Amino acid sequence: DDEFLRLIGAAGYDEGGTLKPTIAGVLMFGRDYSIVMELPRYMLDYLEYGDDSGDWTARRTTDTGDWSGNLFEFFMFVTNRINRSSPAGFSLDGAVRVDDSELMKAEREAVVNGIVHADYNGSGGVRIELHPDALVVRNPGTFRIPIGLAESGGHSDPRNPNVMKMLMLVGLVERAGSGLYRMRRTCRGLGLGDPEIVEATDPSTVTLTMRIAGGHRRSGSDPSSVLDAIKKNGDA
Repeated sequence: DDEFLRLIGAAGYDEGGTLKPTIAGVLMFGRDYSIVMELPRYMLDYLEYGDDSGDWTARRTTDTGDWSGNLFEFFMFVTNRINRSSPAGFSLDGAVRVDDSELMKAEREAVVNGIVHADYNGSGGVRIELHPDALVVRNPGTFRIPIGLAESGGHSDPRNPNVMKMLMLVGLVERAGSGLYRMRRTCRGLGLGDPEIVEATDPSTVTLTMRIAGGHRRSGSDPSSVLDAIKKNGDA
């Protein structure tokens, strides 16, 4: 629907009154060959590692031709892989199983941050690595506000505001300016330590490393987590 695409910032009228996709719209919903025509350095790369051998066990990258190569499909693929691999277990809200743990939310925040703050004119592209004990998100570009302000929450200056707007409209972004703050709060609460953020130049990149194992959270494979849930919820 043309009006829908216009309202979410995926399309806009040019000076001649013709509705055309915006850069954000092409990034979110286009094909990789169309995106590269506008942004020649555009690249997305996801790698999943199963052990310390250094060999990846799963990968999705642009230019393979077997998927769209856009941000939306990449985000959905990556978060589904992260959720499936998460050892965070589950909790019960009454009799309802809740699979979306606080750690999973923090991991999604990390992926969202990498996507909405990336400089798609920069080199290297967005690279996400899932290790057994850590999630690493690297994006081209540097912080647009001081890191301290970003970590304290309530301050946001996304490099791609229309991409963030679209992710917010479909419920994939909690609140502008809350990403790093929520991640740090969650990781501290789970005994995982603060996420590590490294800002580099030449080329300009931001790399966030979040520990996802080694804290005091329960594993879904631990029978005690099931017993604890039964004791807490009784006959439910």
